[in-house]
Amino acid sequence: MAVHLVLSLGSGILQLERKGTHSASLSFLRIRRGREGAPTLQCTETFAHKEGELQAALDRALVGVGLAEARSQAGAKLEVALGFQHSRVAVMTLAGLRETEANLSRAVEAWAQTRLNLNPHEHVLRWERLPRGGRYLVSCVRRDGLNHLREFTTQRRMQLASVRPAVLEALDAVNGPHRKDRLRRDLVWTEGEAPGSTAVAQVFAFAGGSLQCDWRGSMQSPDGLLRRLHASHALEPGELIRRSWPM
Repeated sequence: MAVHLVLSLGSGILQLERKGTHSASLSFLRIRRGREGAPTLQCTETFAHKEGELQAALDRALVGVGLAEARSQAGAKLEVALGFQHSRVAVMTLAGLRETEANLSRAVEAWAQTRLNLNPHEHVLRWERLPRGGRYLVSCVRRDGLNHLREFTTQRRMQLASVRPAVLEALDAVNGPHRKDRLRRDLVWTEGEAPGSTAVAQVFAFAGGSLQCDWRGSMQSPDGLLRRLHASHALEPGELIRRSWPM
């Protein structure tokens, strides 16, 4: 049976978890390996998200979850959740577009460049049509980071099972069970580098069983982003749901 790993890669935080066993976390100040909550390994180094440093950090994390040898890594499945430094997610609204694959591809690229200020050629773009209103949920994953992960898993004969923005899991969890009701809901999603740092936040509004719009920014108070979202889209506050990452 293949080993199943989940990697959370955020801004300055790497966390690798082996399902059913224990986890290893690499942050600004320490590597911590825990089984039943007991820290066993300390480190005082940092890493940047460059190819060599990221791969070295992943190798150390594999040691922390008991996969130091090449034979134990072979066949392991790796699911990757990406934070804001490596990915973006937002709601795109298009009106009057003839929805061919080519038209959508061009529209998403132009929208990512103007709305998100991203170079579409440096990102892998994916989109999902939302119910009603010509809206699409677009995810953008940095191509260089994806290539580094592919190279890392190929060299170790691991399987790169999935790579997706971490916030998508929260969106699925909020919207999935409530698709048939029409209640208003607001999701506040925050990501931070370290305790006490300025959080990066994104807020999402749900109505009529569907995701409607979003707003993103860096500020100490995510509630301020939520007020701006309500004001810009003339929305009444909904049921408030808060999620932070990494957990």
